[in-house]
Amino acid sequence: MVAIKYQIAIMIAIFTGTTITVILGIILTAKKSFSKYGVLDPSIFKR
Repeated sequence: MVAIKYQIAIMIAIFTGTTITVILGIILTAKKSFSKYGVLDPSIFKR
């Protein structure tokens, strides 16, 4: 029974870490990629 609790705790920790990482990635990317008017900034693309 103890092993099941540890497995659930590890799964919750992995899920939480992944969720936080994805949300931070989206927030940081959106701030850099879009202008204050919500238009995609073409200067982010490399040529």
